[in-house]
Amino acid sequence: MPDRDPADEGLPIGAQRLCQLFQLSSAERSLIELLLAAEQAPTLGEVLRRLDLPEGALAGVLTPEAPLRAHALVEVEDEAALGLLRRTDRLHPARGLHQLWHGHLEDDATWLEQLPGLEYLPAPAAETGWAEEFMGPRPPPAIADLVRDHLVGIPPRLLWLSGCGPHERQHLARAARMRLARPVLTLDCTALVGWAPPVLWAALRRLRRDTDVRGAVLVAAEVQVLGGAWRALCAPRPVGHSAPVVLLASGALRALGPPPRGHRGEPALVPQEAALPAAETPGAAPAPPEELASPSKEEARRQAAIDAARAMGKPIPIELRAPRSAHGPASVSSPPPGAPAPPRTVPAAQAPPPPSPPAVFVPAAQAPPPPSPPAASVAPPAAPPRVEEPPPVEEPPAVPSPAPAAPEPVAATPPPEAPELPPIPLAPDAPLQELVRVARTTPNVTQCIELLRSLSGIRHSAVISAFRQHLSSPHPAVRQAAEEGMVSLFGENWSRPRDIPPPVQPPRSDDGGRGPHGAF
Repeated sequence: MPDRDPADEGLPIGAQRLCQLFQLSSAERSLIELLLAAEQAPTLGEVLRRLDLPEGALAGVLTPEAPLRAHALVEVEDEAALGLLRRTDRLHPARGLHQLWHGHLEDDATWLEQLPGLEYLPAPAAETGWAEEFMGPRPPPAIADLVRDHLVGIPPRLLWLSGCGPHERQHLARAARMRLARPVLTLDCTALVGWAPPVLWAALRRLRRDTDVRGAVLVAAEVQVLGGAWRALCAPRPVGHSAPVVLLASGALRALGPPPRGHRGEPALVPQEAALPAAETPGAAPAPPEELASPSKEEARRQAAIDAARAMGKPIPIELRAPRSAHGPASVSSPPPGAPAPPRTVPAAQAPPPPSPPAVFVPAAQAPPPPSPPAASVAPPAAPPRVEEPPPVEEPPAVPSPAPAAPEPVAATPPPEAPELPPIPLAPDAPLQELVRVARTTPNVTQCIELLRSLSGIRHSAVISAFRQHLSSPHPAVRQAAEEGMVSLFGENWSRPRDIPPPVQPPRSDDGGRGPHGAF
C-alpha cells in the first residue's frame, strides 16, 4: 500500500482511508470532492471546466474498467454505463460513497440496504476465536479441508466451487469466518434474476467496494444466473488485502473466464476450481447436525467452554453467555426482495423471479421424465400406479456409471507464482496489534519473514495465531520463520507427540483379597 499523500491530510478520516486503499490520484480526489459537493450531477464538460483540466484528461480515468468506476466511486446514467462517456453525460457519486467518505464504516446495517438475498456474518471478536467451535455446528471435514487448501494464502483467491447447496453454503461461510478471522458476506444471486444489466453491474460493484473496505470474504451462490455481471464481483483486491472471493453453484460450475486485471499494480485474483463430494443419497434430505439433535450435549459443551474461559482468565464471548439458537453464530439476513427496492428497478421484472430459477437449475439429466405421460394415457384409470413404474426402469441404464464428472473438478489448478509485491508501510513505533495485522496480511514475503522473527518470544494469543496461520504457507522461508517462532514460545518439542508409558498392573497379593493379616 502506498505511503500517505500529504494532500490527504485535510480530508476526513474515511476519505483518507479510501484514497490510501484505492490509490487515488490528486485529480481523482478532486473529482470525487466536486461530485459530493455539487447539488446536481454535473456533466463531464462542466467537470473539466471547473477543475481546469484539458480536453480528454479524464477519458482514461472514467472508463468502465478504470478504478473510479470499477470500485464504485463514480457512477453514470444507465444509457452510458457500458460505454465511453460524452461531454453531455452526467457524473454521480456512487451510492454509499458519502457515508464512506465521512468515516461511517462500522455500521453493519448498511449491508442489508443494498441488495436482497444477503447474509452477513461479522468477524469474531478479538481473542475469542478459541470459542468458535462451541458456538455453532462443526463444519464437515470436506468443507474444512476446502477452506484450508483453497482460501488460505497471501495472493487473493477466486474459487469456482461446484456441488455446494444451501446447507453446505452455511457451513462454508462459518468455516471461512473461523479460519480467516474475517467477516463473511453471502449473496444469493437468484434474488437478482430479471434486473437490468446496468443496474445489476452498479449494485454488484458497490457490494464489492464495501467488502474491500471491510476486508470481508465474498461468497456468491448460484453465480451462473448473473451472466457476464460476475466480473463486477472479481475486481482485483487492493494491495495488502488477501480476502478470497468464492463463486459457487449447487450443480456443476466451470470457470466462466479470467478475472479482470488491475490498473495500478494490483495482482488479479488467482483462479482455482474445486467441487464438494456428492452426497451418498441424493434423493434423501440431509441429516441434521449432531448438535441440533442433542441440545443437552450442546449445552454441556457451552458450559464447559465458559468454565474453561474463567479458569484461563479469557474473555467470554456474548454468544456463550446465553443459550444460543441452533443456527450457530449470529447472522444478519437481508429483508425480502420486495422491501429494499433497488434503484431504477422495473417492478414487473422482479415478479417472475420465483418461476425463473427452476428453468435455470434444472440439469440435463432430468430431461427424460417428460416421456412418462404417454404411459399414463394408455390406461387412464391406472394412471397413478403406471407413473411410478418408470423410475425403476431408469435405474438399469448405465447413465450414472460413465459419468465420473464429480471427481474431475476436484483437481485444483496450481496457482501461478505471483510477482513480489511492495511491503505495507509500517511505523517504527507501531503497536503489537498492528505488527500482527501486517504480518498476517502483507503480500511481501520478505516483510512477512522479518515481522515473524521480530515477534519471536512474545507470549500473546494474537502472535500465536499469526504463527499458526503461516505454518501452512506455500513459501518455505515463511514456514521456517513461523516454526522458529513456535519453538521460541513452546520449545523444540512443541509439535512432537509425547510418549505416554503404558499402565503397569501391580502384582497380585497372596492374601486372597482379605487385607493384611487376614483382617477383612
